[in-house]
Amino acid sequence: RIAEWLTLKTGLGVDYYTNFNTARSAFGDVESPSGYYGESKRTFRELNTDFLFQVNKKITNKLDFYFNIGGNRMEQYVHTYSASANELAVEDVYTLSNSKTVVLPQTFLYRKRINSLYFNGQFEWKKALFVDFSGRNDWSTTLPFEDNSYFYPAVNVSAVLSDLFQIQSRRLTYAKLRAGWSQVGADTDPYQLKPVYKFGAGWNSSTRMPSIYIPNDYPNGKIKPQKTESFEVGADFRFFLNRLSFDLTYYNQRTFDQIIRVPVSPTTGYTSILINSGEIMNSGIELTVAATPVKHKSGFQWNVTFNFAKNNNVVKSLYDKLDSYELGAYWDLKVLAIPNQSFGSLYGYDFARNDEGKVIHVDGLPVQGDLKVLGNYTPDWIGGLNNELHYKNVTFSFLVDTRWGGDIYSMTTTWGRYSGVLKETLIGREGGIIGDGVKQLPNGTWVENDIVVSAEEYNKAAYSSNVAYSSIFDASFIKLREVRLGYTFPKLGNTGIKDLTLALVGRNLALLYAKAPHIDPETAFSNSNVQGLEFGQLPSARSIGFNVSFKF
Repeated sequence: RIAEWLTLKTGLGVDYYTNFNTARSAFGDVESPSGYYGESKRTFRELNTDFLFQVNKKITNKLDFYFNIGGNRMEQYVHTYSASANELAVEDVYTLSNSKTVVLPQTFLYRKRINSLYFNGQFEWKKALFVDFSGRNDWSTTLPFEDNSYFYPAVNVSAVLSDLFQIQSRRLTYAKLRAGWSQVGADTDPYQLKPVYKFGAGWNSSTRMPSIYIPNDYPNGKIKPQKTESFEVGADFRFFLNRLSFDLTYYNQRTFDQIIRVPVSPTTGYTSILINSGEIMNSGIELTVAATPVKHKSGFQWNVTFNFAKNNNVVKSLYDKLDSYELGAYWDLKVLAIPNQSFGSLYGYDFARNDEGKVIHVDGLPVQGDLKVLGNYTPDWIGGLNNELHYKNVTFSFLVDTRWGGDIYSMTTTWGRYSGVLKETLIGREGGIIGDGVKQLPNGTWVENDIVVSAEEYNKAAYSSNVAYSSIFDASFIKLREVRLGYTFPKLGNTGIKDLTLALVGRNLALLYAKAPHIDPETAFSNSNVQGLEFGQLPSARSIGFNVSFKF
């Protein structure tokens, strides 16, 4: 404490962990007939150093002022190591030294630092009208020196109307309006700015001879920070002594100068480059309604909370030479960002169709048509309903949530129908199948298809990997997300422990409704978490656990 109105806080924090993994295959394995052994280790460390001056000053009897100014240095260090013996010299001896070939360890070192100065403050009038403001400037080592500084401010205004106008009513307990504007900056990963050489095993990895090569990403020394600008307004109203409340928010968000990786011609010696490009707009509403329908003097209480969110997003622009940007792909289905469309378009082959949109059949089988947008993974809205029942020291709650709308491409359906392992392929195994669509007569006219083909022929034509349309499904679902049963001991003897709660918790317990067959539509595919694609998904896991919490 420097003065009555001024204090200084400093701190140092470390986040550190190490993962060590091994993998092994015995002699006779299909992919590794001579066995296999591998090791990998990842060490992560983040060090944060902070200082903060805090000002708390009363200007008048009605006006208070709070102001903080401080700084932070964030340093990240990541080191990875991996090595493998692809052929073992002696069976069942799993060490790197038991290798028939030369073992070449692969290492990667990642360093990143962000220096920051920031401030935030608040004017408070009559404890009812608030003006909050903040600003932060970051200097990142992952950006070019001349563009490594980026500032992002924010301002929020809120008014508690019930206090400002001294409203005292059992009907209207609390009323608040708010509005805010903010801008946020972002950097990228290290080592994107200058050309580097990397060490590897060479193009012929079976020889395990070391080599030096140039990565496929073209370095870009002119990357700028990514920015997101947002505006929101909201209202919070509570009625009947907080027995009923509404919290509504509208937001509008613009993200620009996105840092994305785009393809370039391989004739340049590279396959991609990191650039600033693109603009995405997001707008939507969020609504939370909470109610206490029952509150009895016996100690029984029932609380209900409903939330709803709807987001509309549009890709406003991309790099000037791109008409689409690939977010992910599997076989002939791509997930794209396309200008003037929602983020996450599913792009692939449809069936061939006549002018009336009916599927064209040749010799009784549907045929491949044009490439087009077949759907989009962005949901129409999401929501949830939570119920809490309290009786004295016992609490029981359950949460049901939903995602409604959006689409998903299921490779499980494609391969399951193609190979005949799904129950749908039982249809037509006796008597054959007449596909729904049209065929063309020699004179060019279209008539209903009436040619019978076998179930195998039809499924292999309609569900091949180069016709994505047949495996696009509505991704809507309703889930029993969580059930919780707990008991609270207000005080535990003379130990000083209070509010000891023991609870049995189950999560992701049941898929109550879904339109996509055989899979949980709440899925993402690939290491980059690409949405809208599913392939060979394992059944979703439910978890049941025991929770203990207490206070001193």
